Amino acid sequence: MRFLRLGLTRQASETKWRTIDSIIFLVILMLSFSNTYPQEKQSQLDQYQIGPGERLMIQVHVWGEVARPGEYLVPDGTNVLELISRAGGPTAFANLKNITLTRKEVPTFSKPQTASNHKENPYEKNIMRVNLKSYLNNNNSNSLPVLKPGDVVMVKQNTWYKWQTIIKVISQIAIIIQVWYWYSRISG
Repeated sequence: MRFLRLGLTRQASETKWRTIDSIIFLVILMLSFSNTYPQEKQSQLDQYQIGPGERLMIQVHVWGEVARPGEYLVPDGTNVLELISRAGGPTAFANLKNITLTRKEVPTFSKPQTASNHKENPYEKNIMRVNLKSYLNNNNSNSLPVLKPGDVVMVKQNTWYKWQTIIKVISQIAIIIQVWYWYSRISG
């Protein structure tokens, strides 16, 4: 009887340790996976930085007709007007009616990706048009998009710049024709 009781105790003890070992293994496995993110999520997290005053900062770009185009580190929640202001404001040739905001977005897939429909670059471009002149006239803050990491704001040239360029070219051609005319009169 004693041997039977000892055998049952040993078997219960082994079962108990197997259960504890399994639980420890599962906990370690869960902890190891909890610290890893999918590559898209990790790259999205890398686009944010902590700035002065522990504010969340994002990196964006502004090009075109602004005083100081380039790359800017701005607080999260910044809109297009605030970015253009940080860049020194628009130049005299800025077309405030036609500002473009280009954003790279990770698409949400409704069906599983296969080798035939998988792209090397998982990002899609989303291009938005912003009419800053309308906003400034109406003061409607809902119409200005809030920037996200990696956004590119392009302030295009207005028609006056194009006309000024055409006038410069025509005036240079007129000078060349006038010099040629005076040279041909003197030599002829």
